[in-house]
Formats: sequence, C-alpha cells, structure tokens
Amino acid sequence: MRTLKQLAIDERKRYPAAAAVLESDLYMDDVLSGSDDLETAKNLQRELIDILSSGTMSLHKWCVNTAELAVNGESYPFSNPEETKTLGVVWKSETDCFCFKVASEEFGVTKRLVLSTIARAFDPLGILGPVVTKAKIFLQKLWLLNLKGDDPLPAKEADEWLQFSSALQNVNDIEVDRCILRETRLDRNTWLCGCQ
Repeated sequence: MRTLKQLAIDERKRYPAAAAVLESDLYMDDVLSGSDDLETAKNLQRELIDILSSGTMSLHKWCVNTAELAVNGESYPFSNPEETKTLGVVWKSETDCFCFKVASEEFGVTKRLVLSTIARAFDPLGILGPVVTKAKIFLQKLWLLNLKGDDPLPAKEADEWLQFSSALQNVNDIEVDRCILRETRLDRNTWLCGCQ
C-alpha cells in the first residue's frame, strides 16, 4: 500500500485523477472508485493503467457496470469478472447490485461455530443489520451460559441456532441495487412564504 501511495505522490503531475484515486479510494490492494460520467471514467481508467505501468505494476482485475469501460484481453491482460468481492460484499457488475454469500455449517453446533457464522455475515454497508443483530443477541445469550468455545450448545439453544442458520440461507437471495439515485439529476425547489 505504501508503494501505491508513493507512486501517487511521484506521478501526481502526469496522472492527477489516478493519483487522487490511489490516495483516497484504496483499500488494501483494491481500488474502489467511480465517476459521474463516461468520459471521466474512461480518462480515470487510462490514467490508472498508465500510472501503475510507470511503477512496473499492472491491474489484475477490472470490474465495471457499463460495457463502454469493459476491456478486452488483447489490450489488457486482466479479466472483468461478473462478480467481485470487496470489503465482504459481493458486487455483480452485470446487474450493478450488491448481494451476499453467507454459508453456514450445521454440524457440531458450538459457540465457536456461531461466532464464525456471524463473522462470515460481515456487512460494512449495514444492509443485513437486522439479521446480524439477531445473531449477535443469540451470541450474547450463549455467553451468559458460560460455555467454552468448543462446548456443544444445550439442546434448546442448538435447535434455535439451527432454525436461524437455516433461515440465514435466505440472505443469499438478497440483491440490492448499488445506485439508489435516478440517472437524471433532481432539483429540489422549496418555496417559503412569510405572508400574513
């Protein structure tokens, strides 16, 4: 990461848009960025490829939600997967929506398994808030039972967890549009009248 930040500092004059993105839209080795219009996005794409090339680096994947920005394998040696996962959230580029992939194991129900399942439902956007909250409340109940991590859950709690775990699979069917705003700009006009 430090190398990418230094590259942004060194190449800021030649690639201003890419440098700004590398400084502010970088998470580990993933760049999560976008643009308001197609021309700006094309310019950013070209600058990112060029700035990384100047540092003898290359992109390994490129995910876009518009065909005009998709790249072909002849020009660039990276793929445009239909799904990509960043920060625990899966993004489907073709439909431009977020979805979730939560797997749960149902054998040997222990406090460790419950905690592991809750951790796999990582949701930095808060979309799964009610589901994750219910799971965390259940985990709090387990702490009150003073169980060790690998102790099997009592029958009542194990049944409750298995029911929740089974329902948790419905999370895999949730898809949320990434863009919640309309494509056209909205103007809000407010009229105030101080008349008597």
